[in-house]
Amino acid sequence: MRLKPKDLIDNPEFELLFRLEHENMKEFVKEQLSRKSWITKRYLWYQLSMLTLLTALVTSGLILWYVKSTLAILFVMGAFCFSFTLLIFFHEMLHGLAFLLLGFKKISFGGDIRKFVFYAQADQQVLSRIEFYILALFPLVTIKIITVVAIVITIVTHSPWLWFWMIVMALHSFFCAGDIGLISFFKHYPDKELFTFDSKTEKSSYFYNRK
Repeated sequence: MRLKPKDLIDNPEFELLFRLEHENMKEFVKEQLSRKSWITKRYLWYQLSMLTLLTALVTSGLILWYVKSTLAILFVMGAFCFSFTLLIFFHEMLHGLAFLLLGFKKISFGGDIRKFVFYAQADQQVLSRIEFYILALFPLVTIKIITVVAIVITIVTHSPWLWFWMIVMALHSFFCAGDIGLISFFKHYPDKELFTFDSKTEKSSYFYNRK
């Protein structure tokens, strides 16, 4: 039987590890990424490789634009516009889909455009460690597969859309920082049985440990 928040709260078998207010999400993620774990180290190396790729693509696009070839820079601009609008929406919808596949309901979405923080939540529904990992990694893995397949197709067909898909892949890696930061929190307690749930009314997430 799936646990409910009331099964964790004020239950001597469980202890509250941390309460995360959603307005502090960005600061929390930065702190978790700075606390080195195997997943944050690999993610930071991945980010570095994607940043290198992104810099090379933008630079080459500008060079081609300078020599009067505008096609590349148009795909670069299009990729940035898509990534900072529809891709964000798609990323959060994938979190919502992951909730549904895991059997959770009452899904809602939120965010703070000023801090560039967005999230999906299933109000008052408890996730285990494995369920949270699936939820957090679902957009990263799904969009990575889609972009890699698209890149291969554009290479084979010699399509100029190659620029678009490579930039989308690179930019999306940075959009996953929050997901990796939250996973990192779990990784700092490798021997504990952790559970988490969101409270929509309190705008907070709770993390509990079974003693």
